[in-house]
This record gives sequence, structure tokens and C-alpha cells, in this order.
Amino acid sequence: MRALESTPLTGDVDWKSPLGSRSTWARLREQTRHCTFYRTYCFKASLKQLEEVTEEHVTYVGDCAALPPSPFLCVLLAYDCCSPSREEVAAHLDCSKNVYWRAIVATWIRWKESRAEQVYQLLDPLYRDYRPIKVRQKDNSYHNSYLDVFIDQLLRYRCALVSLEEPFVLDVIPFPHLPPRYELEARGVLPQREYAAPADDDDDDDAVSRPRLQQ
Repeated sequence: MRALESTPLTGDVDWKSPLGSRSTWARLREQTRHCTFYRTYCFKASLKQLEEVTEEHVTYVGDCAALPPSPFLCVLLAYDCCSPSREEVAAHLDCSKNVYWRAIVATWIRWKESRAEQVYQLLDPLYRDYRPIKVRQKDNSYHNSYLDVFIDQLLRYRCALVSLEEPFVLDVIPFPHLPPRYELEARGVLPQREYAAPADDDDDDDAVSRPRLQQ
């Protein structure tokens, strides 16, 4: 069996927007590591401890680049400091009972994973996670969403020829560019994505059924 071609991600584009720029991100990381929440709960915490911090303190996804930094961002940066192995990352995704812990790990993968096919392989299964989440907007307002919608945004943000209908709540993070999935499929690097069958409302009155966002 031939080895699959690895598609590296690139993050050296000079953005016009201050959000997502390396200088802005560097300042925010420094501010985060000196904020009270990070020093109290995240400094030198293990991966297990960070998961417990998430369960107790993280109640929404996002950061509006304002001070103090959000607990979500604090745990994300602490997770990166732990340098988790690929096995640990996969286990965190597979066994996560807390939706925000899974969102943090997924965000780290999109930010740090250098191989595009690995990003899709790890995050594609999360399209089947329909658990509700709360999202913090840039204007400090909140709205309700779902984890699969957040995953879709992670995979579409800074993806060639793909755009989001609204600003991304984590555009302060300098995510690398991600090639569209169909390009990797055409090259044989990835199989075609399998979508979950729509829920049958006649069989389950509580089933979650909503249109899938386009990739």
C-alpha cells in the first residue's frame, strides 16, 4: 500500500486584519499567561487537570480578544504547553464527555496539526456530535449553537475557496490555511466523507434535525 501524500498547512500569509496576526496573537498569549485565571487554574496543570478545569469553569466557546482572556482560551494555551501526543489527542476526542473539552481539543488540532489529512481525519467524526454549546460573540453577546456547527466553522475558516457567512469567533488565533477537503479526495489522500443519516422525527420526538452547512 502506497504511503499517502502529506499536505502541509501554511500560516505565513500577511493578514490585513489585526485579528489573527502574529503580533496580536503573541500579545494575547502573553496577556493570557499572566491573567488570574491562567495562573490559578492552568499554570503547570496536567492534561487531566485541564480537563477537570474545563468541566468546572469553561461554559462557552470563543474569545473576543478583550481582557481578561476567556477560560476557553486559557485552557487552550495550557493544553498546548502540555505538548500532547497524537495518541492523547485522539483519546481526548474519543472519550470526551464534556462538550467544551472536545471543542478545545478540536481547536488545538486545527491550530497545531501540520498535516491537512490528519485535521480532517480527526475532526470529521465530530460532525456527528450535535450537543449544544454557548458561543461568545465579538460584541460580548452570547448565542446558542451546536458542536457540529463549530467543527464545520473550524474546517471552513481560512480554507481556500470556502468562506463563512459570519465572522469566526476565534479569528484571533492565527490558524494555518487548510486546503479544501475535495482536493484531498481527488488526489486519493482522503476517502469521501460519510454523512450521518438524517434523524427520523417520527421515531424520536427529541431528535435533532437541521440542515448541514456546506463544506
